[in-house]
Amino acid sequence: MLKDAIYSLRTLQAAKTRTVLTMLGVIIGVMSVVAVSSVGKSAQDLIMGQITALGTNLINVMPGGSSEDAPPASVMGVITTTLTEKDYRALRKLPHVIAGSPMVSTSAAISYGQKSFITSVNGTSEEMAVLQDAKLEDGRFFGVSDVESYSRVVVLGYKVAADLNPSGSRLIGQSVRIKDVSFQVIGVLAEKGSTLGQGLDKAVFIPSTTVQKSLLGINHINAATVKADSADNIEWLKSEIETTLRRRHHIKDASNDDFSVRSVNQALSILSSVTTAINAFLVLVTAISLLVGGINIMNIMYVAVRERTREIGLRKALGAKPRRILIQFLLESSFIAFTGGIIGLILGALIAYGVGFIAAYYGLAWNYMISGVAVAVSLFVSIGIGLGFGVGPAMAAARLDAIESLRYE
Repeated sequence: MLKDAIYSLRTLQAAKTRTVLTMLGVIIGVMSVVAVSSVGKSAQDLIMGQITALGTNLINVMPGGSSEDAPPASVMGVITTTLTEKDYRALRKLPHVIAGSPMVSTSAAISYGQKSFITSVNGTSEEMAVLQDAKLEDGRFFGVSDVESYSRVVVLGYKVAADLNPSGSRLIGQSVRIKDVSFQVIGVLAEKGSTLGQGLDKAVFIPSTTVQKSLLGINHINAATVKADSADNIEWLKSEIETTLRRRHHIKDASNDDFSVRSVNQALSILSSVTTAINAFLVLVTAISLLVGGINIMNIMYVAVRERTREIGLRKALGAKPRRILIQFLLESSFIAFTGGIIGLILGALIAYGVGFIAAYYGLAWNYMISGVAVAVSLFVSIGIGLGFGVGPAMAAARLDAIESLRYE
């Protein structure tokens, strides 16, 4: 077997260009599988980490009914106006709720002096900073009186403040215009970074009542969030929220709910299932290229059998058994596939590392992750492809007649 392996390696070395070209299909296939699985796993970890960073004791209430394992209607783009500020205030008074906020979101142009750009405008309560664990760099956050009196005050995200005022002078007390409505700046948030692509740094915060009346002219809210005092009370609190909203909305049958209640843990579970399925699908699609690589190996090995027919005939005439001819060609196809798999693995890992480097450069908490399962499967599949697609050519070589092969031109 050792002599056959050495002979196979020398044969491949003698045709370096063809060997490398034959490897390309496997290299690209394994590279794609490793890169996609690694980036997918890292992205999943990033999303889960950022959701967890928001707090696992949070419960989100969204307008529109849905089943437990389905996304709320609002996530699917269905506009429902059944959830109100008064609903949120009723939920905020429930036992074991230590903080909460309604949410009324929109995008609008903000301007100060000669600077103007589109930003995310979030109508929230006075407790938003507690929910988001946001710190102030300057000024204050708005209070209950600001919400109740529809005050035109605004707290700027760190990046928004920097973009509006590159000189760095103090903005507290200055007026900015949002949707052509004047707002007084009362606070600037400290830099926090991005969370699920919706960073506090690139948003502004206004009392929810003000956004409803002064900017959007609506009476409903987009969502409400409450924070439980303990993870042990989340399920109880979810039940109380559902009971409270059904009573307020005059709903007797739970199947007619016009709202959806989700805990962060539920969202994590659903999101984990979805992202895992997406990652598996992407890996499966990229793995198709491994089949292409296997077919390429088979084609080249058939060509090699034809080119080396006289050599095979000579070896058989000198006493080589069909089994040794079979093993030789299987070893050659396996060497090609395995070497291509190793190279593809290294290139895939480098691509994944490059993606992680770029993500980190843009401020994402990206963890470079390589799936051991994906690596092992890729290498075993590579060897399997070499053996599987090499069987046909190897058997064809082993079956050649020695006399006929020596006469082959």
